[in-house]
Amino acid sequence: MQVLRNKELKNFIALVAFIIFIIFLMQKYYVRYKNNLSNRKYIMNSIVTDEAQAFERYDKLDSYYTIENINYEKIKNAKDNINKEKLLELLNRFAVSDLKEIAGAERLNYIKLYDGMKIVGDSNVRLFKDYQVLESEHYYYFVAQNVEYQAEHANEFVDADTKRIVFWNGYNMAKYADSKDYVKNYQALVDKVKEINPTVDVYVCSLMPATSTAIENDLKGEVVHNFYRGKEYDKALKEHFGDKYINIKFMGKEKYYGNDGIHLMPQFYYMLTPYLAYYLALEEE
Repeated sequence: MQVLRNKELKNFIALVAFIIFIIFLMQKYYVRYKNNLSNRKYIMNSIVTDEAQAFERYDKLDSYYTIENINYEKIKNAKDNINKEKLLELLNRFAVSDLKEIAGAERLNYIKLYDGMKIVGDSNVRLFKDYQVLESEHYYYFVAQNVEYQAEHANEFVDADTKRIVFWNGYNMAKYADSKDYVKNYQALVDKVKEINPTVDVYVCSLMPATSTAIENDLKGEVVHNFYRGKEYDKALKEHFGDKYINIKFMGKEKYYGNDGIHLMPQFYYMLTPYLAYYLALEEE
C-alpha cells in the first residue's frame, strides 16, 4: 500500500512539473508573440506615416494626387471641344466635392463614347457589374487572375468589333520576380490583343494604392509586400507604355474604398467611368 501511495505521489509531482513546464512555455511564446505583434504594428505605423499624404482624408485633391497624376499635359494640349470641356468640368467638380451618380442627359452623352470599348481587369472591374455603372458589353473581368491568364483568354473579350481596350488590374502580381518581369508579361497581354485584332487601341491604367485600412488588417503581409512592389510596378508601367498609360490614382481618396481598403465604392466609379470616356476622346492639337 505504501509503495502504491509513493507511486501516486511521484505521478502527481510529475504531472505538476509538466503543467508548470507548459505554463512556462506558453508564457515564453506569449511574450515573443507580443513582441512580434508590437514590431509589426511599428512597421505598419511607419508605412502609414511614410505614405500619410496618400491615406489622409481630404475635401479636395491632396498633394499625393498631383497635376501629373491627372494626365494634365495630355488634357492641356488637347484640342478645345465639348469632350475637353466636359472633362475639365468633371475634374473641377471632383476637386471640390463628392460626386453623386451621374444620370440623365449627361450620362447619355459620355456613354456614347464607350462604343466598341471594353474595360478589362480583375475584381475591381467586376464592380462595374455590381454597381451597374456600365452595360456588360463595356467590361470584362477575371477575378483574382493575373495578366498571363488574361492573355490566355483574350479571345473572350477581343473580336473584330473591338475598337479600344483599357486594362485595369490591381495587386494580383506577387509571383513576379520584379517590375521588369511584370511589364514583360503585361506587354505579352497587349501583344496577344493585337494578334487577335491589330487595329485595337490598347491602354493600361495605373495601379491603385492600398489604404491604411488594408495595411492594418493585413494578417499575411501580402498587402504590405505588394504595396511597395505596386509602386515600383506602376512606375515601370508608366515608363514602358508612355501615352498608353492612364494614371487614375488621383481618384483614390480613402473614403472611396470599401471595408477591405482595396476594393472601391460606387462613388469612385461615378468618377472613373465618365473620366475615361472623355479622356480617351481627347483629340491632339
